[in-house]
Amino acid sequence: MAASPSYLKKRKLGWYVQVAVPRELQPILGTSPILRSLRTRDEAEARKRRHEVVAAIFSEFRQAAAVAPAPAASTPTEILQAALMSREAIDSGERLQRHAELAHEASVDDYLERQARTHGVDAEGHPKLPAEAVSIIRRSYSALAGRHEFSLSRLATAYLREQEVRLTAQTIGDKRRRLDAFLEWFGGERECGEITRKVAGAYITEVIQRRTQKLPTGEVIPLSAKTRIKETSDLRSFCQWLVDRGRMDDNPFDRMSRSIKESTRGKERGRRSWQPAELSKILSGIEPTDPMWALTVIGAYTGMRREEAATLRVESIQGKVLRISEGKADASVRSVPIHPALAPLLKQLAKTTKDGFLIPGLLRGGPDRKRGWYIGKRFGLAIRKLGIADPRLVYHAFRNTVITQLLEAGIPKSTIQLMVGHEREGVTLESYNIEGVSDNVKRAAMLKLTFGKRLDDYVATTGARVVVKASSKARKKKES
Repeated sequence: MAASPSYLKKRKLGWYVQVAVPRELQPILGTSPILRSLRTRDEAEARKRRHEVVAAIFSEFRQAAAVAPAPAASTPTEILQAALMSREAIDSGERLQRHAELAHEASVDDYLERQARTHGVDAEGHPKLPAEAVSIIRRSYSALAGRHEFSLSRLATAYLREQEVRLTAQTIGDKRRRLDAFLEWFGGERECGEITRKVAGAYITEVIQRRTQKLPTGEVIPLSAKTRIKETSDLRSFCQWLVDRGRMDDNPFDRMSRSIKESTRGKERGRRSWQPAELSKILSGIEPTDPMWALTVIGAYTGMRREEAATLRVESIQGKVLRISEGKADASVRSVPIHPALAPLLKQLAKTTKDGFLIPGLLRGGPDRKRGWYIGKRFGLAIRKLGIADPRLVYHAFRNTVITQLLEAGIPKSTIQLMVGHEREGVTLESYNIEGVSDNVKRAAMLKLTFGKRLDDYVATTGARVVVKASSKARKKKES
């Protein structure tokens, strides 16, 4: 808490007392601070004289308060917000605790009197109030007293700050949006103990289950079960953190995601495999010097995630494999066999790069400053301009393509999982050698991948001559 204000102010002619006028008294006394001379240039003497002058100013405040109109408080929420603002003013030394308490009491009394006139009183003479209104007013007293550090909004901030150490900025942003939505619905200044299982169930039923998304066609459909489960999971993780920190006894969101299920009606899958004709349309419609051409080829012949392909470096080429040294999960760290159609392009990229990355010149963007951020946005726009309008065809669908082809070729699912960076089901990698199967086995599997001899040959021939040209530069920030 901030130290008590000294009220002393030095000017050329000597020392003065300066006291800010409380907000509720400003209509009577004015908004400017009150400045009184102590008639001395000696600081020690000024400190002795200030007490009497400050006491006289506070006496004027009390006299003004006696004739000041009662502050209007329309709702308990407004009372709570006023209490929070007063607490900030107290902590910064701009307001005295006693003045803030008097203003708060006046607001509460005014609200209670109006409620009594409108709704009557109970057997004990108390105004009839909804339980939620009582809860909010109680929280306003805690906030004014400085005991709001354990409110949900502050605990959520502390939780996210801890998660920043291990999660990406984009993931933190997603979690923050989902927590903010819940806190806005429930009340961010409430105490965590008020989140009951009934509250959790109501939020899932009334909010999460009703969320929708708008398709490019304009059609509005329910949000996917996977996304709704993710939102529920984020709330569960937050509440589990509260349990682990001793703020709650039980997690109200435990097992709540079981009630969220995908519709049983038949529908198209979210993504589908790229067909050779569609890949050919992209590669013939984009200039090979455009970094998007190389990014597309790498995705199509490896099944890598966009950012994995965008961050490949010259040293990532290790013999006949591409080594991915980091990623979104432990399984992302892996060796990917180099397909024969891809090998000439990689060799050419390594020879001509000017910044050490196989795809040079990519601008970083997004919350985590990813190299694949802007080119990913360009990819979506480019394929639509080329006439590929199916919303299920996105860059990430190259992973579906590779996985589907390898499955149809009879490659074991566990081997495919190692090649594309998926966690293996039912086992842990610690039970095997570093990646479960040898590079030779994975290389033999990768040979099963093909988009037809004609397209494979075109990729190999064109890739051997590619020199990527950066098409844009970062904009300079305007000087302020």
